[in-house]
Amino acid sequence: MGDLDSYRPSDFLMFSGRVYWRLIERYNEALWPAQILGLFIGLGIMLALIRPSRASRNAVYWGLALAWVGVALSFLRNGYAPINWTVDYLTPLFLAQAGLLALTGRHGAQSPATRTWPGRIGLTLVLAALLLPPVITTISGRGMAATDWFPFFPDALALATLGVLSAAGPAPGIT
Repeated sequence: MGDLDSYRPSDFLMFSGRVYWRLIERYNEALWPAQILGLFIGLGIMLALIRPSRASRNAVYWGLALAWVGVALSFLRNGYAPINWTVDYLTPLFLAQAGLLALTGRHGAQSPATRTWPGRIGLTLVLAALLLPPVITTISGRGMAATDWFPFFPDALALATLGVLSAAGPAPGIT
């Protein structure tokens, strides 16, 4: 039992923070200048939330579904899996999320209502997904190269997806 006392919590980490941030930097280098396109996509989502139509609603849900597939297959499987064995189990869940978003866009998703409180919160979450990652990495001293840009990284993508779903409200028939 004396051997167990010699372990520290850091002994159980799969990789160091330095390795993770280097992975993010290298992935961003490979994507450049797609991050600019990602910002415009996010602004387009915000515009679709503010001025909803059936076509914009479908474009938002299908676009988010494609982003979830992209994150699952590109970032998780090709970038993150070599340093984290749990990614092999997470990737199918990301693909399932993409399928659910595609179904939501195809079958009966409500148009977002940004004039309601949930709609305003949703719009704020999408804005946060666009602005918070670069602000946080800049404040933390990592710089823009280590930013989790929307829609290429899971954190910002999940936040924007929650924003869209919050703005959409309950599905038809659910009270």
